[in-house]
Amino acid sequence: MFEMKLDPPTGLAEEFDAAEVVADDYASEVMGLCDVLATTDCRFHVAGFGLADWPVDVSYDLAVVMEQLPQVVWSLLNGAETELDFYSEGIERTLEFHLAGEICQLKCESRTKWVPSPAKIEMKTQDVIAMLQQLAKDFGRAVAIAAPSLANLSPFDAWRTGEYEW
Repeated sequence: MFEMKLDPPTGLAEEFDAAEVVADDYASEVMGLCDVLATTDCRFHVAGFGLADWPVDVSYDLAVVMEQLPQVVWSLLNGAETELDFYSEGIERTLEFHLAGEICQLKCESRTKWVPSPAKIEMKTQDVIAMLQQLAKDFGRAVAIAAPSLANLSPFDAWRTGEYEW
């Protein structure tokens, strides 16, 4: 089994400059929002391939995932194979998503000494998509809780309510 989830914060982020978070491009905005969330008790959790708790953080690793999330979900919804690259130093692994009808085979390739065991797992494609959409929804909720002044940023405001335009 593979799991990726976000536990939203229980309160406001530390003081921040909203002008430094709001950006002209999606990736920069995600990085800024993850920096804000990192000042809270928000927790990013990834498990699978032999590890119950991957050593991921909110400020960088969550940003890496959220940056790629729209493309990954779009690909899966359209029946295309895709990958999610955890490229941050120390994690350095890639998840490949191979579709076979209603089944999605996830393959984990490590670029460190860590060896995934097993290296491949199977999940229902609908479960993988639901997990990723829930991550998006929880990200939108986390932003609204931690930084209400940024709660209306698109697409995160729509994600919070379960509206996705991949």
